[in-house]
Amino acid sequence: AAIGYLLASMRAHQLTPARLTVAAGFYAVFAIGLVPILA
Repeated sequence: AAIGYLLASMRAHQLTPARLTVAAGFYAVFAIGLVPILA
């Protein structure tokens, strides 16, 4: 989801620090979701 969001933002020439922060949030949710699986 994060990669698709970043690619769409880059294609629209609207990649901003705020949009990068949203993508980082996607990665954070992914990492938190891995914790119960790997624990």
